Amino acid sequence: MQTLEHWEEWKERCALGLCRKDTQRALQAFAHARFHRFAIVLAKTTNTPNPNTLTPAPAEAWHGLETHFCLRNTREGKSFKDWLFTPIGGHATPTLASVQGGATVLMRDVVRERLRREFSSRLMRSLDAPTGTLDGQFAPTLKELLAGPLDTAHDVEERELLDLASAEADKAMAGLDRRERIALLARELGLSLACPAVTQAAGCGKSVLNTAYHNALVGLAGHVRSRYPKEDKAALARLTILLFQNVKARILSWGKSETSTAQLCMLIDEPVT
Repeated sequence: MQTLEHWEEWKERCALGLCRKDTQRALQAFAHARFHRFAIVLAKTTNTPNPNTLTPAPAEAWHGLETHFCLRNTREGKSFKDWLFTPIGGHATPTLASVQGGATVLMRDVVRERLRREFSSRLMRSLDAPTGTLDGQFAPTLKELLAGPLDTAHDVEERELLDLASAEADKAMAGLDRRERIALLARELGLSLACPAVTQAAGCGKSVLNTAYHNALVGLAGHVRSRYPKEDKAALARLTILLFQNVKARILSWGKSETSTAQLCMLIDEPVT
């Protein structure tokens, strides 16, 4: 069962992976249950009508929601995480009902986007299906009637986004300050932002690094929006994720090349005794 304390701990520590195990289990269970609820409603729009098949594992369901929090803002430019904890209904402080109600609304968008991206519409027809019958015999399939190798519009769009993300990575990396880079490096290495070696390398405490990590994510999303303002929200979200992946690869190279951060990379390479 989720409590307001679980949500507040997650807000304070920025990522669920830094929270206590019971908090991780509680919020992952929340995400899984809400995802399944919307999957039941939206299953009829896909070619996979079983909501159990559409619903990912609890950890993956939460990851989708947490990514939505990190990469997107409200129309007023406010982060969804801050929006989630805004008191409503005359309350001086947020309540469990208001926080979970807001998270449920956002999960609906997460489910819609995942189903759109991962599953086909029920109106789509398989390319392996016969086009009809001729004198009682099956006609060729749609795939057989296509000339040349199959190359869908989705494949073309994905390649374009991959190329754009790679091209923008160096510029986006240059926009990160030192503490933002160290925060990203630590998270990529699986190190806590409270790790003494991390705080020593950054020259600041865990709270400042938490803020730096959040600012880095917001900055990457802002970089994409400023560079491609005419793209739709789905393309911007996908491009931001691909850009983040490219930047993480560069962050690892940067960390190993910097004297003050190379020791962080060595921490995970030390043999277990």
